[in-house]
Amino acid sequence: MSDQTPYDCRANHKAAFDDISPVLLEDHLRKTGSKLAKQVKERGVEEILEDMQLLVGPPELRYIQNVAIMMFCELVTIEIEPDCINIMNFPGIDRSISEKTIAEGKRFVSRHYRNRRLGEFLKELDLSEGHSSGIPTIQEELEKNGSPRAEFFTDEDRRAMRIRIPIHPAFLEEGTDITETEEKTTKKVTKKMKQYSLILNFMADGEWHKTSEITEILGLKDTRTKELLKELVSLDKLVDDGKTKGKQYRLK
Repeated sequence: MSDQTPYDCRANHKAAFDDISPVLLEDHLRKTGSKLAKQVKERGVEEILEDMQLLVGPPELRYIQNVAIMMFCELVTIEIEPDCINIMNFPGIDRSISEKTIAEGKRFVSRHYRNRRLGEFLKELDLSEGHSSGIPTIQEELEKNGSPRAEFFTDEDRRAMRIRIPIHPAFLEEGTDITETEEKTTKKVTKKMKQYSLILNFMADGEWHKTSEITEILGLKDTRTKELLKELVSLDKLVDDGKTKGKQYRLK
């Protein structure tokens, strides 16, 4: 039988307490008015997460729930381009949402509510939207501002999601071909998402791999491959062995 536990409530068997940012944890508790905010430094991350019911498993082997990783680790990258803002997030859009619906960018209604606990946390911060109204709200606010609609993308494996918010027409430099600029940016980011996916799929075996192996698969220069690997480490998708020379990587 498949695991019916929502994704955000499942144990993350690869996460460690060092992956949790005490700063983000304390900031969340402070914003929600919790007395635990003043105890983070004194008691430590593990005890605070225990009090927040974000750990699962037997007493001798506690695991962090995915929701804590999503809330208190920085897994989002924001890139500011000349013609837009790109927001990259892991994981991607649920498979129950069709590519046609994603391309339309109107309303995403999933058959599976995989992040119920995450929604509760965001609701405490007044950052959540119920009834699948989040995407329509984004588009409505952009329209009020006179900005183009946001665009949503995901890779075939649904490992990552990208949101593209185009620049307001008033800020375009005179003579700029917006269509050409958009195409270049979209092509660039889509290419990066595919490269991320290739790397993560190759490393699905959980073994350590050298940069040279990834370079060969991607067909890129060594320096560019190292940049991509470094980005995936910062996104908490990969770990390196800490060596200065001959560094190796594997899935986290």
